[in-house]
Amino acid sequence: MLGAFDSLAGQVAVVTGAGRGLGEVTAQQLAAAEMIVVLTGRCEQTLDAAVQNIRAQGLPAYFCARGKPWA
Repeated sequence: MLGAFDSLAGQVAVVTGAGRGLGEVTAQQLAAAEMIVVLTGRCEQTLDAAVQNIRAQGLPAYFCARGKPWA
């Protein structure tokens, strides 16, 4: 599906604005390409929901909201 990202499996991607919209979709697609994704943004609740959606697929994801530690 994401042939261009095949060689990125296992690499870490930091996605800004990942709590919703284009940032969230980007994080989901990178996670689907087997990358470890770190979602960043301003709203802890939306980031947590986005991370839980990715983790529900058995993929690794973490978030950092406004300087708060990884979750």
